[in-house]
Amino acid sequence: MKFPFIFRRFWILLFLIASFTHSVYADRLVLDLSERDWGLYRDFTAEWMNDDIYPPPVDIAKLPANSPTCGWDNLKNNFEKIVHLPATVEEYFWGDNTNDEGIAGDWRGVSWWVTTVDISPEIRGKEIFLDFESVHLRAEVFVNRVLAGYDVVGHTPFEVDITGVIRPGEKNEIAVRVTDPNGYFTYNDLLGMRWGKNILPRNRGFGGIPGRVFLRAVDRVYMEDIYVRNKPSIKDVDVIVQVKNLLGPACLGTFTVRVYPWNHKETVIWEKSFKRKIESESEQVFEVKANKAEIWDIDHPNLYVAEVSFKSDDGKMYDTSTRRFGFRWFDIGQKNGDQRFYLNGRRMVLINAYSWSLWPVNGAYPTREMAEKETAAAKKLGYNTISVHTAIPYPLAMDAADEAGLLYYEEPGGYYRRNNEEKTVLRSKLSSEKFLRMVKRDRSHPSLIIYNMGWNYYDKPEDDNIQDMKTAHEMDPARIITFRQGIQRNIPKTDPRKLFMKPNDFTEYHTGFFEECISIGSQGYLDSYYKNPHDYYLHSDNAGEIVFWGEDGNIGVPPRLQSIKEYYDKKGEPYGWQGRHNIEWFHAYDTFLDTSGFRAFFPNVDSLTVSLGNVKYYHHGRILENVRIGNIADTYTIIGWGASQLYNHNGMVDLYRNPVGAPGLFAYYCRPLYIAVKLRNKVVPAGYTVAADLYIINEADIKGAHTLTVTLEHNGGKKDFSKAYKVIIKGGEEYGQLLVDNVTINLDGSPGYYTVKAELRDPKGALIASGNDHVFAGDFSDIKISPKGAVIDTTGSIRKIVNNIWGITLPDFTSKSPDLKYIVIGRGSYSTSDVMDRVANGATAVVIDQADKFAELIKDGFDEALDYRGRYEIKEAAFGGNFIAGKHDLLKGLPQAQAFNWEYQIFYMYGNQNLYALRLPGVKPVIAAVSD
Repeated sequence: MKFPFIFRRFWILLFLIASFTHSVYADRLVLDLSERDWGLYRDFTAEWMNDDIYPPPVDIAKLPANSPTCGWDNLKNNFEKIVHLPATVEEYFWGDNTNDEGIAGDWRGVSWWVTTVDISPEIRGKEIFLDFESVHLRAEVFVNRVLAGYDVVGHTPFEVDITGVIRPGEKNEIAVRVTDPNGYFTYNDLLGMRWGKNILPRNRGFGGIPGRVFLRAVDRVYMEDIYVRNKPSIKDVDVIVQVKNLLGPACLGTFTVRVYPWNHKETVIWEKSFKRKIESESEQVFEVKANKAEIWDIDHPNLYVAEVSFKSDDGKMYDTSTRRFGFRWFDIGQKNGDQRFYLNGRRMVLINAYSWSLWPVNGAYPTREMAEKETAAAKKLGYNTISVHTAIPYPLAMDAADEAGLLYYEEPGGYYRRNNEEKTVLRSKLSSEKFLRMVKRDRSHPSLIIYNMGWNYYDKPEDDNIQDMKTAHEMDPARIITFRQGIQRNIPKTDPRKLFMKPNDFTEYHTGFFEECISIGSQGYLDSYYKNPHDYYLHSDNAGEIVFWGEDGNIGVPPRLQSIKEYYDKKGEPYGWQGRHNIEWFHAYDTFLDTSGFRAFFPNVDSLTVSLGNVKYYHHGRILENVRIGNIADTYTIIGWGASQLYNHNGMVDLYRNPVGAPGLFAYYCRPLYIAVKLRNKVVPAGYTVAADLYIINEADIKGAHTLTVTLEHNGGKKDFSKAYKVIIKGGEEYGQLLVDNVTINLDGSPGYYTVKAELRDPKGALIASGNDHVFAGDFSDIKISPKGAVIDTTGSIRKIVNNIWGITLPDFTSKSPDLKYIVIGRGSYSTSDVMDRVANGATAVVIDQADKFAELIKDGFDEALDYRGRYEIKEAAFGGNFIAGKHDLLKGLPQAQAFNWEYQIFYMYGNQNLYALRLPGVKPVIAAVSD
């Protein structure tokens, strides 16, 4: 598969006249059909459910030719939309069934995609192909109403030879019959996908042509593929060319290889010619030593083009093709017994996010603008890696990563079959073909560092899995290949499930790469995530393996709804698969701000959603810091990146690649050099003594004797503590180092925020690095309550708390209790009528435990007091549950007008949250419960 962005010198001519007008013995010709008008027709009456499915390779002559049910002659009269590619049915018709709730708006079945193209008579004698980047799922390709191609792998490149059916000198009709049988819209790709009696690998559910389509004409000796293979000697590469000779006899000719910077063809840094003999099929390897080349890395993404030209000795066969690449080497190395990642010989710790490769509007692919927005957001947040997870990445996204200096980890999606599922030849063939096509397609991208075969596979590899890994490694020996993402911590150190291969090494390793999914249950940062230098979340002493922490977080956050609405205000239709849902979501939040009174402290929806996103950013920043201070772990992976329709609103960016919070909050913890101040307790009573441990995060090779000064600031900068320590910094590859532990600091008796600051200075007094952390001290002793209260609580806890803080002993509530100011309700039985009688006489009922049962009792009949709609239990944080504090005297001494963050950690530290749906006309809420 050759992608024709490299043939720019022909584009203007081709787009102006939409036909080929080049001499027969000339360079290859490529026409991008994507931007042409394509008619889209949904063939509602077409039969497809019980079709036989044919894996590659197929014999077209033996396949049924399924014509449009409306008839070929009437096809153009049935077009519902005129579109450009890439495109999906869901892009234009999501919810066309009048139900777009959740994923009910999906459409399944047969669609036709039709265009016409004029072909010049001068190309007679050439071989002509259609090149598809991606189709979901089955593609039946017709040229002039003749079935010419068939593919059911999905989402990967394939070519169709149309030489025998295209008509030079005439207008040619190209029609693609696409069948979308099934698919999913979230992250789970473990189970097989049913298509009638068949089981296929699981795939995304966006039906259509989610990729570009090109028409290519070449001489009968042509280059089928170019692969640039990197080497440990970074400025040396092999340019490997797959060549086909359809002439019959061997062909003698000359290959000329040129290397030049991308977008600067005039600056050739290496060139050489080679005489070769071409049989029917051959692989030609050209060794390049480019001493003048600039290295590709994440800060300097220098890209080059390898241009290969072939000319036969008789001058009749000629072809030119190119491949973009970068000079770089990514590998696993070892120092002091610790396995580590290295990019161009420098140690690399991956700051990573799992992307499900979901995109706005069409669902399946990015526009160029959206691909660049993704890389810009990742770099702004401080990421250096994106892992495309449970779905194959799209070429434009990888192109943008190459250009921005963002590393990529990829997997095909749907590869694995659990051992308790039926194993079929069809499913195995399709899984294998998709994986290997992905490897062939992407192996020259400098951003790509790791192939992973699949996700969370609990069983051991079978023979066909091992063979697929070997085949892939032969196709691209320059990259890491792992068998699975997700290892249980308790499996043996050496285990077949850890199967992986290293670059330039064909050993089947069963130890050395440990990747664990570690999704947490809380909705934000907890003090318990850091206890001391030997006990903290994601601490590791597993130096003998690559430690690849995966899927951390699962903290749900709403999208940037206001930004999404503004996107559609500017862009207009089509809204696609999530547009209307997000616009309605925006209006619901906007209405809430007015009806609740929260508009006074959240001026717009964006300020509200960003406040929630900041909780996620702070949590992940602090956990990334945990990973970096330990100097053992090699990757920290955050779940996720983007969002699905109903589940996993837990991305660091939303589906539209908008950062969900203030980027600087997370980027602070991604810096190459700073002092990490780790407080063992961040929420304490006023007057408490806190303990701090001080580390250096050091990817800047700072080393030697320095002075570390620790101070405590309060009340607008007042220094309450200051102490200096002499420290020796190791530098080199020691990226995380403990400098001073257990620094004890006494807080004064006043409440509020305190800041522990640290500054590192060299022997001359110059500031080298700094950092800080915050303490929140609470003091509620000045809050007064009346002694005229009563309690319902069989545990005794409420009575004890009230007595300890206010010195009041509350009596038990009974039907004979005197007039009361308040009744505090915990565990125990009671008469609702008795309680509500007191409420009617002016008492306040404070319901601490089982509020849902209390609400159920009083919502109807004589005791009606509110409109209770039920309890929503959030079992997983991915659903987006959190709380937002308004402003009220009840919150005196606590943070107000913000989402619940670490200061309120007691409310989300146990994972599951109960959100109560109450309609309270005329009542202003103090705290709002939020979910998606």
